[in-house]
Amino acid sequence: MHKRGQATVLIIFGIVIALAIVIVFFSLNDSPLEGLGFDKNTENVQSSTEECFKKIYIDSLDFIGAQGGYSKEPLGPYVSEIGLFFPIYNFNGDVYLPKNELVEYELSLIIDENLPICIAQAQERYPSLEISYDNFLTTTKINKDSVSFITSGDFKITNNEGTVITEFNEININSKLNNLILASTSYTLGSDSSICLDCIADISDRFDLLIDVANFQEGIIIVNLYANEKESYPSAFTFLEVHDEEVFFEKINYLGDVSNEETSEIKELPAPPQ
Repeated sequence: MHKRGQATVLIIFGIVIALAIVIVFFSLNDSPLEGLGFDKNTENVQSSTEECFKKIYIDSLDFIGAQGGYSKEPLGPYVSEIGLFFPIYNFNGDVYLPKNELVEYELSLIIDENLPICIAQAQERYPSLEISYDNFLTTTKINKDSVSFITSGDFKITNNEGTVITEFNEININSKLNNLILASTSYTLGSDSSICLDCIADISDRFDLLIDVANFQEGIIIVNLYANEKESYPSAFTFLEVHDEEVFFEKINYLGDVSNEETSEIKELPAPPQ
């Protein structure tokens, strides 16, 4: 069980590495077409930039899934491993569950941080053009079978013929994130003082997912949920649970805050800022 948990962590770490590989791939394989007019080059810049955006959207979904819905430090209790933050959804009976709105906000945060990479690549591919942007803002919406992204901002392409200000199209990514969040909630609420073995099969069937439970470290259980569809993102959704507080604090260098309240309850995590 412990080895399975370690293997899962290595797989998750690979997701982080994938982002860098994808960025390099695009920079090496997407080159401008010489001899085209300004209008055609403008279309190519927008098209290739949107393709880069799409890869950022997908990689961000995988990264968010690896951290149980968060882009950085979770708002509830968590532990850190190999540079990732793993939220603890159930800590000795106290339940911390991120809502869809919070996950959408976290996705938008990590996307907006990485989109300048695409602009820099576009400028490198088209040195005869001046490509600039201001005030990028991505709106994320978790749907039943997809996640939609709309990135707005002032995207300008300029050369000696003039300036074009363009807008980006909405992009939908095939995703079971909605089911992953619902299944995580159902599992966590059904897991009291032990692993919820009886409810795993029911949750898997109801949400068309695979659920894997293993020892992460002594005192910590790692729960991984996987979509059954191949081209669906995130490919995995991961969170932790702790059922023995004493063992946990003896073995783990804990990084997040834990409530000292005596009674167990569901913690209402703050809503994302507007």
